Amino acid sequence: MEIELLEDIRTLLIRNRVGEIRLNIERAESEADIEEAHLNGETHKVLTRPAAFRIAVSELKQDKAFIRSLVG
Repeated sequence: MEIELLEDIRTLLIRNRVGEIRLNIERAESEADIEEAHLNGETHKVLTRPAAFRIAVSELKQDKAFIRSLVG
């Protein structure tokens, strides 16, 4: 039960970060990582969800390794 709760929390944190990352199209690895989205009646270029998730998970792994290096 505790592990499931921790996984749910991690998922919510990653999902929130994905929303932030999607706005940063300069982080795209290729044009395939960019799509158009309609927000508030306007069209914007954003990262695709898979691209943003890939970046968010990579950030999480890097942050986790950094914290482990500090804590021991």
